[in-house]
Amino acid sequence: MPSVLAWVRARVSRGKGYVPGVPTESVPICPQCGDPLRAGAMALCRREEDDRRTCRVVWGCSNQHIWWKWADRPTAPLELCPYPDLMDG
Repeated sequence: MPSVLAWVRARVSRGKGYVPGVPTESVPICPQCGDPLRAGAMALCRREEDDRRTCRVVWGCSNQHIWWKWADRPTAPLELCPYPDLMDG
């Protein structure tokens, strides 16, 4: 399987990557309070179901709710991040 970097490069080359000031997807909403979420970090984690090291995108809202989801599964639901203090840059 290609690396996450290769996946990002492929999305950008197809015109699906992030371009500053131009939204490419709808902004995710915090399931807890309804505020818009902002991507804040990426965390390298081991996924138990397939025993792979994969990145999670960490999202936060203005009310300091921290969520994450697998970077290689963009349609996966957000999960409450179990380490909110570590992700608070």
